[in-house]
Formats: sequence, structure tokens, C-alpha cells
Amino acid sequence: HLEMTRLRREAEIALRHSEKRFRELANNAPLIIWMTDDQGYNEFVNMTYQTFFGVTPEDVAERRGMEVVHPDDYETYVQKFLEVSAARLPFRAEARVRRADGEWRWLDSYAIPRSTELGHMSGMIGCSADITERKQAEDAMGQLAAVVESSDDAIVSKDLNGVIRSWNKGAEKLFGYAAEEVIGKSIMILIPPDRVDEETRVLESVRRGEAIVHYETVRRRKDGALVEIALTVSRLRDEAGNVIGVSKIARDITERKRVEQALAEGARQQRALYQFADHLHRA
Repeated sequence: HLEMTRLRREAEIALRHSEKRFRELANNAPLIIWMTDDQGYNEFVNMTYQTFFGVTPEDVAERRGMEVVHPDDYETYVQKFLEVSAARLPFRAEARVRRADGEWRWLDSYAIPRSTELGHMSGMIGCSADITERKQAEDAMGQLAAVVESSDDAIVSKDLNGVIRSWNKGAEKLFGYAAEEVIGKSIMILIPPDRVDEETRVLESVRRGEAIVHYETVRRRKDGALVEIALTVSRLRDEAGNVIGVSKIARDITERKRVEQALAEGARQQRALYQFADHLHRA
């Protein structure tokens, strides 16, 4: 019994020492770090937490950390936290929280069970990272993807080797190929034999960093029919600014060309008629 008591005291001392060391490290960490009891009440929050939420340790000592969560996220977040905490499982969730300046920010939070020296569940210890900019970028990308996918124009991207990387619904409608038929294949499947040099020149211009002008050309559909299109070409860059490919917006101008030709023919006939009438008048 005495030996068990001695071992327990040594364990308690070691635990207090490790917890003190943890608090020292946590207060110097750039992440939001927190520690709760088994009811979700804060027992420790680091300096980053205090600065982010504009609170002191005394402010948060008797309230749940979940109280700062956005009302729309609160129920799901709290329910998940309490469920995994009771089951002694890791916790991972994203939620909006109100920062000290009143702005709602997205936090990605991760926590693991925290145990006492007796192995009794004593809450969770976790950290949170501000991912607001990432979420905003994801939303912007989602909106852009929705615009691209719903566009009536054909929007296609390809790498510097001419391999197709994306293909929207407009491209399916214009060229007759489904996305799964062309992604990973060469853009040359759309190029008529007499236009191969044209595509090669465009890719070479992109590699050299030269300006690419808008131009009108002809492409070949899946059924072999030729279609006249207007092309807008843009470079694709990676995060470092390096050119990694090309995005093209193609618009079917077959009808416009037909109207232009009809107008030109009408003007030609009108000039011929005028000249004929003039000759008659002179005669």
C-alpha cells in the first residue's frame, strides 16, 4: 500500500511537471490551444487563444469554449464534441467563431482525449487554426467552377503539352465529346489537319511568354463536322507564378459567319445591280 501511494505521488508530480511544461510551450505557440474538462469547460487557454478572442483566463474559466461558436454551427459542433469526448475518441471539426473584433472566422479544430494519472477521462486537449482565407478561396473556386460549368461557351484547359485537363458542359455541347472521352487526351483531336501548325504556334508562344491575341479559327467536332469558332486564350499559372498551361474559351460563330457572308453577298449583288443600272442609264 505504501509503495502504491509513493508511486501515485510520483506520478502526480510528473503529471504536474509535464502539464506545467505543456502550458509554457502552448503559450508560445502560434496556434490556438485549449484544454477542457469532461464537461467541455475550459481549464486552460493559451496566449494565442486569449488574443484571438480578446479574453483573459479568468473570463473563460467558467464557461464552455463552444459558446463562441456561430449559432448555425453550434448544435452540430457541440453534439459532435460531447459524443467523441464521452467515447474517448479524437475530435475534428470546422466551425465559425466570433473573433475579438466581432468578425466571424472559420476555425479548424482538432483535439484528443486528456487523461489523469489514473486513466480517468478528464476532458480534451486541442488546437485550432484560422482557415478563413482558405474557406473563402474554396468558396471562390466553387463559384468559379459553377460559372465555368454552366457557361454556354466551351471552356477547356490544357497543359503545355496540349493534354486536355478540364472540359465543361459547353465544350461537350460544342464539340460533341463527353468530358471522360477527352480529358487526358491531346487537344489535337479537335484540330483539322490544315490547322495543326496554328495550335503548335500557340503553345510555343505560351512557353515563350509572348502575348496571345484573340483569333477566329476552325475546329473539328466528334462527328467530323467543322465548326467556326472565336477563341480567347489565357495562361494558367501555379502559385509561384509559373505558366503551367492554357485556358481557352471557344464560342461558336458559325451563325454569325453565315449572316456576315449573306450580308456580304447581298452587298455584292447590290453593287452589281447598281453598276448594271448605271450602264443601262448611260446606254
